[in-house]
Amino acid sequence: MAKISSALIIAIGSIGFFGLVLAFSVILNGWALWLLWGWFMVPSLSLPSLSLAQSIGVGMVISYATYTYVPTQDGDNGRLTLLVVHPFLYTFLGYIVHQFM
Repeated sequence: MAKISSALIIAIGSIGFFGLVLAFSVILNGWALWLLWGWFMVPSLSLPSLSLAQSIGVGMVISYATYTYVPTQDGDNGRLTLLVVHPFLYTFLGYIVHQFM
């Protein structure tokens, strides 16, 4: 029973850590896009500036549209999981970001 409990705690902790790293990555990518957009696109092309939330959303759309899965080994079963989880994960994070717009 103790082995199952510690394994469950480790699994939940790993999922939580992955979620935090992913959220930080999405925010950091949005921040970089926000700065670059303001530095180059607004003055040179006279495009409207983006808010940080809009930049995070645009960055997520670009990342989602251009993501390519590269298997790490033959017979990798992670692809099916990724194909199912990836759209839901991006939609969930996008919903959260959309609340700040």
